[in-house]
Amino acid sequence: MKNIFVNIFNAKSGGGLNIATNYLQILNNSILDDNYYILINSSIILDFKVQNKKIILIDNYDKYSSRFLYFNLYFFLYPKLLKKYNITNIINFGDIIIPTTINQIYFFDWAYLLYNDTELWFRMNLKDLILRFIKRSIISLFIKYPNYIIVQTNVIKERFIEKYNLCNIIQFYTPLSINFNNISDTNIYTLTPFRYKLFFPTSYGSHKNIEILIPIISELNKLNKPYIFYITDDKIYDILSSKISKSILDKYILNFGYLNLNDIHNLYQRANFLFFPTLLESFGLPYIEAINFNKPILTSDRDFAHEICKDSAYYFNPNDFNDIINKIDLMVVNEEEMIRKSISLKQQNKFNNWQDLHILFNKLIKE
Repeated sequence: MKNIFVNIFNAKSGGGLNIATNYLQILNNSILDDNYYILINSSIILDFKVQNKKIILIDNYDKYSSRFLYFNLYFFLYPKLLKKYNITNIINFGDIIIPTTINQIYFFDWAYLLYNDTELWFRMNLKDLILRFIKRSIISLFIKYPNYIIVQTNVIKERFIEKYNLCNIIQFYTPLSINFNNISDTNIYTLTPFRYKLFFPTSYGSHKNIEILIPIISELNKLNKPYIFYITDDKIYDILSSKISKSILDKYILNFGYLNLNDIHNLYQRANFLFFPTLLESFGLPYIEAINFNKPILTSDRDFAHEICKDSAYYFNPNDFNDIINKIDLMVVNEEEMIRKSISLKQQNKFNNWQDLHILFNKLIKE
């Protein structure tokens, strides 16, 4: 019997949180031969109760969650826990690799490691720039430790191989959340009729490129275009409101704040398009969510986007608001054709499920 350490300590939001909690839910519902010690942060709120006796939650180390305590986390806490629980294998969903000779599967979800675009790095504040540079250096230093590195797209796999010349990279498309299609269809929103609704589901991040909305909204107002953006983050709304008058902002932006899965489901159904002007993704979960709902996609002309969206999207220069508006106009004209392409893409793609990830991990652990 193996003792497996699963690190989801830093999976606090976005794609990392989605991956870690869905995998934990699969573990919870599986018949397990081995013991699983799950390092979890108390800020992670699970929507299910862990009842599997083979799963032991380790959740009293929040003081190490600060980015300024990376050194203590990786050189003090992890070695201590690995020794305490006599760990034989590691499944690591953390951004940084654990420096140990214990067999380790590293699930990669931090694309800053592989993209050198100056537009990404120079739009950060100084503190984030320094911390991300340190983090990137540490990952590169520890890259020799994992037995296997799991990445979510072939684009990321190719970039990994090109940068590090590794042969232990395995590609695995991230599935939809387990309960994504098992949600009530109740419409709790009264949405603006007779306008094209563009859904932008994201929390704030410098790579999400939310600032491009400022010149977009200004130009839409001049042209009196019938478009409205649905956003899901109060910080994004506050940033926009500091640059745009409230009367104009509220004409083109509807902020729902943080959404649970049921609300996201509802908004996807009622939106016309997914709008995703991101500059950087290791995968981009909203892409497969939109494909699941047969929604055409408006997104950045980037390699990660093309791999997932193929011809079901219109691609724009994410730094050119005129190009973005032109592509929105084009999408409106060709909406029915793009819906057909989205339906076709959904039928062609056979995305993985979370049980597949559990099976893959078990296979790699036994090798």
